[in-house]
Amino acid sequence: MANHFISELLVLFLLLLSSSRFLFIKEVQSDALAIVPLVAFLVSVLNILAWGLTAFDFLISALALFVAIWNVRALLRFLSHLVIDHYGFSFVLISIVNMVLVIACLVLAIYFRPALVNLKKYGVTLSSTSYHGNFKEGFNSEDNPLKVNTAQVWKYEKTDKEESVEKNRVILFIPSKLSAPEVYEAVCAKLAKDGFLVYVGEFNTPEQKYFGNSMDFRSFRRFGFNYVFFNRGEEEYKKLLKDNRSLLIDECNSLIKLSGVREEDFVFFVTEKDDAEIFTEVQEANRNLLDGCYEFAETSAYETKGFGPIENTEPLTARFMGVERDGSLYMSSHMASELEKAFSMAEEVSANSQASLPSLAVDENKLQ
Repeated sequence: MANHFISELLVLFLLLLSSSRFLFIKEVQSDALAIVPLVAFLVSVLNILAWGLTAFDFLISALALFVAIWNVRALLRFLSHLVIDHYGFSFVLISIVNMVLVIACLVLAIYFRPALVNLKKYGVTLSSTSYHGNFKEGFNSEDNPLKVNTAQVWKYEKTDKEESVEKNRVILFIPSKLSAPEVYEAVCAKLAKDGFLVYVGEFNTPEQKYFGNSMDFRSFRRFGFNYVFFNRGEEEYKKLLKDNRSLLIDECNSLIKLSGVREEDFVFFVTEKDDAEIFTEVQEANRNLLDGCYEFAETSAYETKGFGPIENTEPLTARFMGVERDGSLYMSSHMASELEKAFSMAEEVSANSQASLPSLAVDENKLQ
């Protein structure tokens, strides 16, 4: 989330530099800063492609486009090597308006900034692997510039963990369609710090046609699901997921395969509303690999179910939902702790049940 925040600030500072240039450039000869708004707009588009479309990113991109359009004449003069000796009244006036809008966006961005997650302080290493392929034919991680990546798996692990462990404690997780992997970064970091191997998956295969339009594009998909949830209601959102039930199952099964978990590992699949109902089928198909399931919705005091701990990572969206910003990462830590308790209880039950098997065998022999 920190990288996303910094990229938003970069766009806004570029726009502020361009809009305020009439204040510090008194004798204009060649207006080189006329190119800055176009650069800012291109960066804003790249941000959307990289991080996905959000309402605030759309606002920044629209503002950057507006400033770029207003500076087209100045840009053409610069490209034609024309010299001007002053800025006109209309240009100064609209630049002031642009400055006010940019400063307002900067205030919003800084006030609702995400809490910083420092993986080094957690003692955690994050790695990611990209794959190309699909659910039917499987996925391949080999580099191929001619093929588009359709899946990505992030792995959180303790930096100083033991190299060879007979039995790993593993968490598998796919965020809901209303959220994104980076929203849960602090949750995953806390789990990894406490000794868990955490795998987070995201899929964007050709089969995943939820909307049948441009909203199926990876960068727009989350925005599309949020639009359905807030504008058409939760029931319509649930119906959309139900109609694509098989795709949710395919996502879970694919993450299990790509993570490479073993039968000797103790593995929990963590759900977030979307896939809770289909987990029975997932567990049945992977009964030798999965030991349990936990739903984040069970976390106490968790107000933004389905969206993740956005009061930590996306405070502006959280405020829209009536939840105040929290820079302490409390909810992320709390969600991880609740999951760890459920995991430990399941481990204890499993250990007790296995310990009782030999005694039962002895009793049967005595009966014979």
